[in-house]
Amino acid sequence: MSWLSKFVRRTFVPALAVVGLGLSFAPAASATPQLDWMDCQSGASRYVCGVHYTGAVGPVTHRWEFYWRGNHVGTQHTSTAVGNCLANQPYNVYVYVTDSTGQAQSSLVFVCNPGDWN
Repeated sequence: MSWLSKFVRRTFVPALAVVGLGLSFAPAASATPQLDWMDCQSGASRYVCGVHYTGAVGPVTHRWEFYWRGNHVGTQHTSTAVGNCLANQPYNVYVYVTDSTGQAQSSLVFVCNPGDWN
């Protein structure tokens, strides 16, 4: 066996084994998704709502719930919600982001803009 083979076997193989052990015992992620922001923009009596989150462990699902004057007016199961709205009317919007570890939620109120996009 050459001196180089001996050096590699004595130096790198034990180090790789230790690194491998450290990785195999790393704790699994257990936190629910963290919502960084949620926003709805509207214009021309249409809206688009989005959410940004971190820490999710797949698979990830999204659920948007829309209320107008206390009445449920829609549900969407998409990462970005898009639709029509009544001009100058307030909407309560709730988003639920669910992954394999749990669920995070947030809400806001937006007023439907009949004019240009804001």
